[in-house]
Amino acid sequence: MKTLKKGFRSTASCAQKQKQSGHALLLSAIVGVLAFALWLVAFRSTNDAQGFHLGAANRQTTMEVLPSAMAKAGRLLQSGEPPKVPFHCVYKHFVAPGEWTNIHLKFDRGGGSRKWSVEATLATATDIRRYPGAPDSFEG
Repeated sequence: MKTLKKGFRSTASCAQKQKQSGHALLLSAIVGVLAFALWLVAFRSTNDAQGFHLGAANRQTTMEVLPSAMAKAGRLLQSGEPPKVPFHCVYKHFVAPGEWTNIHLKFDRGGGSRKWSVEATLATATDIRRYPGAPDSFEG
């Protein structure tokens, strides 16, 4: 390294140092991007695994509860006809001591036919507020 005057360096040595520091910045940017990509892959796989387990639990609940709710709907239709068409109600299914699952039942009849269609879905908070509880029967 050549010194021109006291305390001054030649421009060639300054340019060489700037070139080296540019490589370090580029390398640190690449490492940062790769670290972020690794974090993103780990986050997505964890999130997908949790979603899979929640979906499996919901399917399990649905498969255990909805057949019982459809049986209740069938017993209601045997006792008479709903007071209005379509008729909505919320059926409380006993799961365990102190634990209930709310099911939204919708009774509908197309046109003038005597056939009824029944839909049973897990009730949302809105369904619980909006619709009455399932009656014991449709008589009188």
